Amino acid sequence: MDDVFGVTGQEKDAEEYTTQMKEIKGSKSQDSMELIAKTASVAHLVDLIRPIQALLLQKVDLRIVRKIDSLLSRITSGLLHNPAAESRDTLVFCYEVVQEVYKAEKAVQTPKMDPRVKRYLIQKQAKKSGERSITNKHTYKLVRFAFDILRAVWKKHDSLRNAANITGFIPILGDAVMDGEAEVKTSTFKLLNVIVKVPFVNSDTSGLYKVAVKEATKAIGTSSSTTSELSQAALKLISIVLRERKDVVVKDAAVDMLVQKLKDDLTDPQYRSVTFSFLRCVLDRKIETASVYDILDYVGTIMITNDDKETRDLARGAFFQFLRDYPQKKARWAKQVNFIIANLKYDREGGRLSVMEVIHLLLLKSADDFVQEIVSTCFLPLVFVVANDDSEKCRQAGGELIKQIFKKADKEQTQKFLTLLRSWLANEDNLAVSMLALQTFGFYFDASERATKNEKDLRLLLDRIEGLLSTENANKDTDGETTNTTIDALRIVTNKFPSTLFHPDCHGLWRLIRQCMVHRNNSVRLNSVRLMATYLLHFAAGSRETESGTILVGEHGAELQSSDIEDIAGLAIRILSTPIIPEELATEAGQILIFLGPRLPQNVEDPAASGSDDENEEDGDEGEQGGEEDGDNDDDDDPSAEPEGEDEGEDGKTSTRRRKDLHFLFWKLSYILRKQGAAKSEGVNGKVTAMEVMETLCRRLGVDRVRGSIKTILVPLHHLTDKFIPTPSSTDEQFKTKYEGLKVRAQILMDSLQKKLGTAEYSRYLLEIREGVRKKREQRSAKRKIGAVAYPERFGREKRKKFEKKKERRKVRGREHKSQRQAFKGW
Repeated sequence: MDDVFGVTGQEKDAEEYTTQMKEIKGSKSQDSMELIAKTASVAHLVDLIRPIQALLLQKVDLRIVRKIDSLLSRITSGLLHNPAAESRDTLVFCYEVVQEVYKAEKAVQTPKMDPRVKRYLIQKQAKKSGERSITNKHTYKLVRFAFDILRAVWKKHDSLRNAANITGFIPILGDAVMDGEAEVKTSTFKLLNVIVKVPFVNSDTSGLYKVAVKEATKAIGTSSSTTSELSQAALKLISIVLRERKDVVVKDAAVDMLVQKLKDDLTDPQYRSVTFSFLRCVLDRKIETASVYDILDYVGTIMITNDDKETRDLARGAFFQFLRDYPQKKARWAKQVNFIIANLKYDREGGRLSVMEVIHLLLLKSADDFVQEIVSTCFLPLVFVVANDDSEKCRQAGGELIKQIFKKADKEQTQKFLTLLRSWLANEDNLAVSMLALQTFGFYFDASERATKNEKDLRLLLDRIEGLLSTENANKDTDGETTNTTIDALRIVTNKFPSTLFHPDCHGLWRLIRQCMVHRNNSVRLNSVRLMATYLLHFAAGSRETESGTILVGEHGAELQSSDIEDIAGLAIRILSTPIIPEELATEAGQILIFLGPRLPQNVEDPAASGSDDENEEDGDEGEQGGEEDGDNDDDDDPSAEPEGEDEGEDGKTSTRRRKDLHFLFWKLSYILRKQGAAKSEGVNGKVTAMEVMETLCRRLGVDRVRGSIKTILVPLHHLTDKFIPTPSSTDEQFKTKYEGLKVRAQILMDSLQKKLGTAEYSRYLLEIREGVRKKREQRSAKRKIGAVAYPERFGREKRKKFEKKKERRKVRGREHKSQRQAFKGW
C-alpha cells in the first residue's frame, strides 16, 4: 500500500522526478495484490479493503482515485480465480462491505445555522473544497466494488445464483438504483442483468425491476449522449427486461422516447449491436406504436443503403421480424413489397444482395398465403436480375431465389411460369430472351419436385439445346456466353434425367458437346469437358471387345464405339496442345485421357509407319535441342513442329489420315512435353498434365502395351532430364516451381520404366536415343556451316532474325524485372 499510495508512490508519481530506467518508476504492488486475492481466504479479504476504505473516507485527488479504481479491479480479478470464492462467504463479504459504507456515510448531526447570521461569518474553506484537484469522499466506490464482485460470482457460479442468496441484497440494490452515484447505478444495472432469470417464490424482484426500468429510462432520457457507460448499461437492462420479464410493464411512451433517441446509434459500429438488440426485444414484446413503425421503416432503409455489411445484416434481421410478426394493412404491405422489389435495382451490390436475403427469408419462414404472394410478385423481377445484373454474386443469388420460388410455388403458379417460359423459349428471333428462358428452365428442373414428371418440357428444352449447339450457332458465339448457358442447362437435366440423356437417342446431342470442346473460348471448353467427363463416367462400368476395338456400354443402352473413343481422345489432346491453357482446363482434359487411354487400340498402323513415327520423334527432339543450343527457335526450321495432317481440323472434326491409337496418344504427349512454350505459369500447365497422363498410363498399362512406344516416351523424358539443356529463363516463380516439378516427375517415370522393362532393355533404348541425338546435332551443325558458305545472304538474314528475337526477349525480361522493382518500392 505504501508503494502505491504512500511516500514511495508519491515520489514515483512526482513530475520533477526523472529517470531513464523504467524499472525505477514501475510498480509491481498491484500485481502482488491480485496474487494475494487469488490465494487468500475470503475471511481475510477485509484486510485488503480496510486501507482502501480509509483512503476513500478522506478527500483525495483524481490521481489517487484512478489508482484506487485500478487496484479494486485487480482485487476483483484475483478473487474470480480464487477457489474459495464459490461459497456464501463471498456474498457475506460483499454485504459487509456495503454495510460498512452505509455506516461511514452517516454524517454527524451539525446544528443548523440561520442563513442571515451565516452570511456575516468568515468561511475558512473554499466554496468547493480546497484545491482544484480535491473532491469529496468516494466511499461509493466500495459499493461499486462489492456489486462487481457479486455480478462476477453469480455469473460464474450457478450454485450461488439462487433466490435464497439474492433476497437479502434486494433492498440494497433498490437503494443503489434510486440514490446511487452514476458508477454505482451502472454496476447495479449490470448486476440486475445477471440475476434476471433467477426464479423467485414471491414477487420480490418485480418491484425492483419496475423501479430499475423507470430509473434506466430516466438515465437515458436525461443523458446528453446515449453512448455513455451508464446509458449503455441502462439500455441493456431495459432490453433484457423486455425479453425475459413479461410481468414488468414498460410504457409505450418510454419505448417511443428510447427508439427516437437511439436512432443515430443504429448505424454506429461501436453501439449498433446493443441498439439492435433493444429493437429486437421491442419487436418480441410486439409494442405497436407509430414510433416503432417509423423506426422500422428507417431500419429497412439502413438494410439497403448502409456501407457496412454487419450493420446491413443486423438491420435485415430486425426488418424481417417486423414484416413477419407485426400486423400490416393491405396498403402498407403492398408498399413494403414494392419497396423490396424496387431496390432489386439499387446501385450498390451489397444493397441488392440484402434485399434478396429478405426475399429468401420471406419464402422460407412466412405463411403459405404470403409465400404465394411473394412468389407471384418477385418471380419476374428476379428473372431480370439474373439476365441484366452486372454483379456475378447478384446473378447467382437471383438464380438461387428462382430455384426457391419453384420449390415453394403451388401448381397454379408453376403453370403460369412455365407458360411464360415456353413462349420465351420459342422466340428464336430474340436470342437473349430465348437464353433467359433456357436458363430459367434449368432452375426449374433443378429445384422443382414436379419437374421429374414433366417429359413434355424436357423434350422441348432438349430440342432447343440441340439447335443452339449446332455448328453454325456455336461458331457465331464468340464470347461463349450463349454456349455456356446452354451447357449449364444441359448439365442440370443430365443430372435429373440420366435415363433420358444417356439413351441412344441422345447420341447426336453428345456429338455436339464434343465440338464445344475445341471452342475458341476457354470457359466453354472447360464447361464442355466437365460435361463430357460426366458422360464418360456413365460408361465406366461396362465394355466389350470387337474386331474394330473396344466398345463402351452404358447403363441405359447407349454405346460408345471405338471411333467415338478415338475422337474424344483426339479432342482432349488438342486441348492440351494449346500454348496457353488454364490449369483447371488442362486437369479436366487430362482426366479424360487417363480414362480413355487404356481403352484405345494398341497400334492399328503397320510397323513401318510406327517406326517412322519413332524416328520422327527422335529427330524432332534433336532439332529442338539443337535450336535451343544455338538460339534458333524458328518454327520453320524446327522438325519437331506438329505435322499438319496429324491433328484435327479447325472445324473440330478429326483427321482420317491415321487413327488415334495408343501409340498416337504417346506421340502427342511427347510432342507437348518437347515443344517450347511461353515461360509463364499458364504456358507449362499443358506439360504438367501431359506428364501426369503419361505417368499414369505407364503405371496402369502392361509391359506389352508400353513396349511399342517406349522410345516415343523416353525422348521427352531424356530432354527434360538432360543437364546440358538449360531451364527456360523466366521471372515467374510459379513457372520455375512447376518446371522443376516436371523434371522431378520425368526422372521418377524413367526409374519406373527401368524397373518395368528391366535394366538391359531400358539401357539399350536410352543409348539409342542418346546416339541419335548426338548424330542429329552433328548433322545440323554441318548443315548450318555449309549453308553459311553456300548461301551467305540467307545465312545473314537468319542471323539477324535470331538476333532480333534475342533482343526482344531481353527487352521483355527487362520490363518484367522493372515492374517487379517498382512493385517492391511501392510496397
